[in-house]
Amino acid sequence: MKTLVNIILSLILIFAFGSNIFADSDETNIYKFTLKSLQNEDVKLSDFKDKLVLINFWATWCGPCLKEMPDLVKLKKDFIDKEFEILGIVVTSNEKNVKKIVDNYKINYPVLWGTTEIVTEFGNISSIPRTFLINQDGEIVEDILGMRDYEFFKKLADKYIKK
Repeated sequence: MKTLVNIILSLILIFAFGSNIFADSDETNIYKFTLKSLQNEDVKLSDFKDKLVLINFWATWCGPCLKEMPDLVKLKKDFIDKEFEILGIVVTSNEKNVKKIVDNYKINYPVLWGTTEIVTEFGNISSIPRTFLINQDGEIVEDILGMRDYEFFKKLADKYIKK
């Protein structure tokens, strides 16, 4: 009986965590996600295929997240004519505070509501800010933990943008 219980528990664990155990952990498919904008509109991440995409996970209560926002706004302005997009994905924040920050910082790129699924897809993000650079083929080419400045992000964008 004890062996049967152990087998059942093992099977439950495999089914519960199987997608993480057997999934190809080097491959993230951002294009499968549709997230809600602050205006409650669906935004398909597949709409950004063929662009260099900087995905920045942030929250209203995160000081370093707020500190790097002006640099991201400047980066978006400087790369407006390029095949480049910034997506701000907000997590664990209330709507009122998010909208206030978007207005105060004059955020000029899409801000989307994060979901458990996208946080999991990007490796169970446990610390923010966390930024990913996705190349034009949909591959994560940079995984940046912590706050960075304009010069850092500009060098990365210049490195990967198709001329």
